[in-house]
Amino acid sequence: LAPAAAVRAVEALSAIWLLLAWQGRRPVEWHLPGAPMLCADEACIAAFVADAGEGRRSDAMLMACLLARPDVAADLTDAAEVLGATLRRFAAAAPASADLPS
Repeated sequence: LAPAAAVRAVEALSAIWLLLAWQGRRPVEWHLPGAPMLCADEACIAAFVADAGEGRRSDAMLMACLLARPDVAADLTDAAEVLGATLRRFAAAAPASADLPS
């Protein structure tokens, strides 16, 4: 992944968290990194980013309206599209699990 694409992905993730923190319908619940489970908010955000990254904008916009105020849903979805598409490209370029060191 090109450094510029990685920067855009980090900026998109930052925009998502800032919008959710300041314009979210309620505080987002989350677990610490490495926790063995996902809460509903984490799963919803993951599905939202996946939908946006796969081009399902109308589904992503609906989820964005559930997560944040409707007037910021388009900005939230734009950032999720960038992050989701970058993550998809990153996953496609990753070596197969058999090629990873153990």
